[in-house]
Amino acid sequence: MWGLLKERRARIRGDTKFVSLYLPNNFINYRRILKFDQTWLIVILLFWFFCGFVSNNWLTEIFVCVTGIPILLKQYKYFKNLRHFFRYEYETDYKLLNFIQEADLDESTVIVYEENSSELLVRFLKSNNPTLINQLENLEKPLASVFGITPEKFVREQYVEYIFTLVKPERLMVTATEKSEFTDDMNINLGYGIVYNPVKSPHVLIGGGTGSGKSIFISFFLIELMKRHATVFICDPKNSDLGNLEHYLDDHVAVTPNNISRVTRLVVEEMKKRYSIMNDPMNFKYGSNFVDHGFNPLWLIFDEMGAFQASATDKAGKKIVEETMANIKQIILLGRQAGCFILVAAQQMRAETLNSDLRDNLGLRIALGANSPDGYRMIFNAHTPPTDSFPDVSVKGSGMIYVEGSGESQAKYWESPFIDTTKFNFIEELLKYKTADKYFSE
Repeated sequence: MWGLLKERRARIRGDTKFVSLYLPNNFINYRRILKFDQTWLIVILLFWFFCGFVSNNWLTEIFVCVTGIPILLKQYKYFKNLRHFFRYEYETDYKLLNFIQEADLDESTVIVYEENSSELLVRFLKSNNPTLINQLENLEKPLASVFGITPEKFVREQYVEYIFTLVKPERLMVTATEKSEFTDDMNINLGYGIVYNPVKSPHVLIGGGTGSGKSIFISFFLIELMKRHATVFICDPKNSDLGNLEHYLDDHVAVTPNNISRVTRLVVEEMKKRYSIMNDPMNFKYGSNFVDHGFNPLWLIFDEMGAFQASATDKAGKKIVEETMANIKQIILLGRQAGCFILVAAQQMRAETLNSDLRDNLGLRIALGANSPDGYRMIFNAHTPPTDSFPDVSVKGSGMIYVEGSGESQAKYWESPFIDTTKFNFIEELLKYKTADKYFSE
């Protein structure tokens, strides 16, 4: 009993919880411990009654009965409650110990876990056994069946970590604001527990077919960029919703191949200009970026890149596409420090649209709606989850997301910000920032 109480006090203090078939764990023996203590209590009570009745003193007999009988009657309920209490207290231990056996893991497997109201973190410590390490790195589905939640996996050098989110993330609900809300905070809340910072994870890749919610998300993202004083250029070779913004953003919107090439050239020229200023001996600051030099972010939103490349039907068209893609390559590889970023969107991302080396340099990657396994691999590459663990994306605007540098090894389920288009006027919201005299960079 004292061992059980001592371990509980240690857990209240926040001591690390180890679980292993080879390590002493009071949960394994808690039933035996409580049964042993209950038996001893009954023996002591019986001895107490015996002493009272052989005393030949009626006062002693009454005292023994008055004190002993209530204890004898209540001890059953007391120990039953204790069993329930410790069963709940060590419930995770019980599940993990059973899991080691049912998953046919080596008996030497050691698990460390931490638990709070919002998440359960389970770490399987690695050993020198290659077979066991391989097992530990592929436990998402078996663990999901134990806890009823699909975990996020992180493979570390010394352990494999699985995190179970006990509280479902909330989808961001976007509403109109009464006035412009500019901010210098580069963190953009994408909802569902995701916060994106382009300084840390530059550039964005979005894939999604018709009806996936791609256009609505890009519209939301555009507003968020303008809130942060960003200069935004838009290329829309299909001349769809984004292309029609030329009525409001003037020459910052391009829909024809020549204009698209011009816009990408402007972005590259601005990037080079910034580097020239930042690298000037009078301004140079080691380890600095565009923020330290007072520059605002500059974004190029390029929708339907595949359609643009398909427009090259003759020699002149191919030359325009080659020049444009060369500019985009420079922005992707060199733009971060200068604050020049790009968002690339396509219905279907292919190797011909953007090669894998460039795609891997895009820090935020989103796949909206249903995609084929190959479609997911084109977006997430090495961070694509196993095919049998693809999430259900039947909710409109849902999909998978991956943020470079987040510490996660795979893309995960995500629901994009929800916008009620019957109540949210995108153009009115856009004009709040466009007409605030803070949009265009000086």
